[in-house]
Amino acid sequence: MNNKSLFKLFGLFLFILVTLLVLPSVFAETNVTNCGTTLSTANETYTLNRSLTTAGNCLTISADDINLDLKGFNISSSATGDTTGVIISGANRIIIKNGAINDFFNLISGGNHTTITNMTLRTYANFGFGIPEIHGINAYDNARIIDNTFLRIQNTGGSAGVGDTAIVILGTNVTIINNKISITSNGIYGGDSLYVFNNTIVDTSLAGIRIRNSHNRYINNTLINTTNALVFEVSQIINNSFVNLKFDNTTDYDLVISSGSIINETLVEDSNIEKYNLASGFANLFTFRNTKFGEVKFLQAINGSGTNLTNDIRIQNNSINVESSNNIGLNKSANITLYGIGERGL
Repeated sequence: MNNKSLFKLFGLFLFILVTLLVLPSVFAETNVTNCGTTLSTANETYTLNRSLTTAGNCLTISADDINLDLKGFNISSSATGDTTGVIISGANRIIIKNGAINDFFNLISGGNHTTITNMTLRTYANFGFGIPEIHGINAYDNARIIDNTFLRIQNTGGSAGVGDTAIVILGTNVTIINNKISITSNGIYGGDSLYVFNNTIVDTSLAGIRIRNSHNRYINNTLINTTNALVFEVSQIINNSFVNLKFDNTTDYDLVISSGSIINETLVEDSNIEKYNLASGFANLFTFRNTKFGEVKFLQAINGSGTNLTNDIRIQNNSINVESSNNIGLNKSANITLYGIGERGL
């Protein structure tokens, strides 16, 4: 055997050896057989091979870089108390995917840099009157919530559940993409530095997206079919962009700003907003933009109500009209720009 053949054989031997050493760590999986289990081995993949049910909390994740793959199975609660499906306790970079979590008070809670994908999340249970709101996901810093279905996040007991919410943002830099949210009180609530893209939110009884104390929020290409679509609560909301939003059959308002809100540097772009109610606040400074024709940047706070905001601030080819006769609260100083023509002060 010549040296060239020996070299090839030695290379093949090294490849097989490295493969045998690496494969166990790459593909190692630990099966979870019962609720009440703590997943505590970092860099491990935990899986289910059957559905799990409990009257308490189900799983706790306490180590970093864990992958929880439900493999199409369910985690369910048989209780009506304050329970959680998956608790992430002091752990980071967790992935939860490929299954369903049902009927817990909170379905998933905790953890920074958590990714939740391809999950069906549902709570439709009687937790009783006076129980605080139930949550689908409590999302913390740098969470990624992608390709999930939220169905009926509801407390059916008495008149409770007025704050039931599919996704509650409790951190910053949260990404929410390609989710379907239906039948709850609020679709998305809170959050700074939030990126929301290509979601569908329908049949929420209070608000599709409820915004409070928010900065640097970007919401794009989202369909909202709810009682109220966008609700700004009493808060300071700065540097937010709402782009290509579609409001379909909202019962009350497409846009609501509550009294006392400070809304600065907020862009509304290529979004058709009909019924609106803008309460008098410290500052409601908006820019309305049509990417084909131009924009109106208000230099003073706007307020008032009407039946069609897009018609009241009408941006068309070579023309911009602000119909302050429909709402005197729009009779404010603004800079206007017609694309291809230039900027003029009003």
